[in-house]
Amino acid sequence: MEEEVKKPGGEAGIIMELPESNVHSDIFRDLIYAAGKPQVLKYGIDFKVFNHLSMPISAEEVARRIGTKPEPTSWLLDMLVIIRAITKDGCNVRQWHEPGGYYPEV
Repeated sequence: MEEEVKKPGGEAGIIMELPESNVHSDIFRDLIYAAGKPQVLKYGIDFKVFNHLSMPISAEEVARRIGTKPEPTSWLLDMLVIIRAITKDGCNVRQWHEPGGYYPEV
């Protein structure tokens, strides 16, 4: 006897087909990233990360100066790079230097 294959469906076993989206998929990614930006920036400010980025510096050195563990500090710095609050060149990070750029108050 063959086992009946169940298909995903809504009420009464009817499979719902969603309409094709006219919205570019990047907007959803941007919304997700934008939601976390203020919190990441807040952590950078709370830990006074920006006070140590006037010159290129490694994540390990930032961690030593602010009294945190290197690995989580590196993650925070990477997130700050992703939201374009700072830049990264190889293993070193520094403040974002763009004409008219925003520099958080610390």
